[in-house]
Amino acid sequence: MRLRTATSLIFIALFFCAQARAVRAASDPPDPLMGPYIQDPALMITLDCPELESAQTSEECSGPLNFAKLIRRRLQSAKSPQAFFQPGVNPFTLIEANRIASIVKADLQEIRAREFALSSQLSPEFLVDQGSRVELVGIINRMDRQFLGEHRESDCGEISLIYRFAYSIRDGKQKSRLPVTMNIVFPATSAYHDCQIVARSWLKWINRPSSKATSQTVKELFDTLNGPLASLAESHISRLELNMQAYRKPASEDMTNFGTEAAYLIRVFRWDDGTGRFEPSDLPNQIDRRAVTCEPSDSFAICGSKEGTRRRLVRYLQQPQVVASIDNGTLNIPSWLGVLSRRAVSISPGGSHRSGNQPYWKALPSEKSDLPNEQDVISNRDIIVALNRARKAGIRLSHIGSVEDFRTRLNDSTCTGCHQTRAIAGFHFPGADRPGTPPPNSVFLPGSPHFYGDQPRRRAILESIANHETGRLAAAKLTMNYSARPNPLFEAAL
Repeated sequence: MRLRTATSLIFIALFFCAQARAVRAASDPPDPLMGPYIQDPALMITLDCPELESAQTSEECSGPLNFAKLIRRRLQSAKSPQAFFQPGVNPFTLIEANRIASIVKADLQEIRAREFALSSQLSPEFLVDQGSRVELVGIINRMDRQFLGEHRESDCGEISLIYRFAYSIRDGKQKSRLPVTMNIVFPATSAYHDCQIVARSWLKWINRPSSKATSQTVKELFDTLNGPLASLAESHISRLELNMQAYRKPASEDMTNFGTEAAYLIRVFRWDDGTGRFEPSDLPNQIDRRAVTCEPSDSFAICGSKEGTRRRLVRYLQQPQVVASIDNGTLNIPSWLGVLSRRAVSISPGGSHRSGNQPYWKALPSEKSDLPNEQDVISNRDIIVALNRARKAGIRLSHIGSVEDFRTRLNDSTCTGCHQTRAIAGFHFPGADRPGTPPPNSVFLPGSPHFYGDQPRRRAILESIANHETGRLAAAKLTMNYSARPNPLFEAAL
């Protein structure tokens, strides 16, 4: 009798727990990790290379988002003389893209010459090597980057296709992935799809049932009316971004206290309608310290010229509206200042604790206290002037409360400043593993904590755009927190 009563009580308790869970699920907000991105490996294979087993090279794949196919169509839209190159041709060997291969090769050779004792380094020829493959691993909506305003089509951000490099050797029987990612960046909209349409299509995608067949999912992605990828046009490819692990030192070769060392090379190439080629481009907010600080070998005249350039940058950063953009995380230093670098190298581990990763690092005090430190891009005194001007202009700052906050916020806006923060070996989206991935190469999470922690904000921005929302709330959603932690506005969701 006691056993029967106890069993009945257990079933009653389970029933009410189930009911409570159902009520709670119905009222809960959406999964905070779900956002405007696509990562399913089976879907990536279909979009990239449905002939995965039979294709010998990446260029023999027929998926709509296959890298070689996209480049071929980009050249056709530009009426390139090589627009109709045959499948099997590596895009990086073409005239229109060979600047990418030659520049990356020179960068890696330079690093190899400097670090001659390395036992593990990326081959300078990896872009054109016959065993190299390019695999689609994800699609990311970045309509939160609308503050860049760099696309002719619209100012509502962009969409990135994320690729990983892989290689095969010994007649293709041994395969592995390379520590290299590539982004192909498109404007978020086209002539037929405005900001609201694109935002609504992505929101619909986020909330879709996940039980549909892959073939049906592909059709929905490119559906003219509601497909989140319907706005992508090969003729509007904006730029190509590469993040490459140039080398990694094992503990036996590292002479520092970090125990190991790896260097990540970052390059951006932008399509130039004038030359009909991909050309090297400035990295967003990545200050070239050599352009604004003196080096021992510089003459007096060169130092004077660099100081003039540095002062122009400082005057720009001291403008009240620019201070507001630094506080919001939406700074976009213009190229005309002549201070941006076209290459960045991030050293790991250590991240923000390495001065080489922080372009605005605070140098040691100068021996002559009455003179500004020649190694400071912006001095503490310059920052105080900037903060005072912002306060007088009525700018309310949310993140910056001190000189060091200002400097940290500046560093955080650069490529090297946030590259390793909460990332997976410097990569924020390596993508999910495809079937058959060898265990030594397995990736347990497709994205970094940085990536997933920012999804509630990105989703909220889509909702603002879809609902024509304007004003302070929309601006608050656009604001980015420090890379080291998500925006507190969405703390409850996380």
